Amino acid sequence: KKVLTKFPGYEFLKSIGANLLHFEKEGHHTVVLARIEDAWQIGYITEVMDNGLFAVFIPNAPMPFSGGLYFMTEDRFQRLTISIPEAQQCIRRLGYGSKKLFPGQKGVGK
Repeated sequence: KKVLTKFPGYEFLKSIGANLLHFEKEGHHTVVLARIEDAWQIGYITEVMDNGLFAVFIPNAPMPFSGGLYFMTEDRFQRLTISIPEAQQCIRRLGYGSKKLFPGQKGVGK
């Protein structure tokens, strides 16, 4: 365990794997649409901090296990009701099928 925790993203990937295998309670990482500059991107809340900031991992397409980490306030994202596997499939498919995942999502595109 000491060796594995030194690899970038190990804890995140471990928790995602546990979530997919239902070893952790559902919703451990909340899927969000995060506003980055003038665009919306799928992301995951990985940590809620005491200072009001949220750590949000924004995965790259089409490889959802690499990406960037952003620290943002709650007004910069919208929580989604989709699962992590649904979000990852959308990312791997470069957005194909996304209109089925969040139809009528408030504020998107504004």
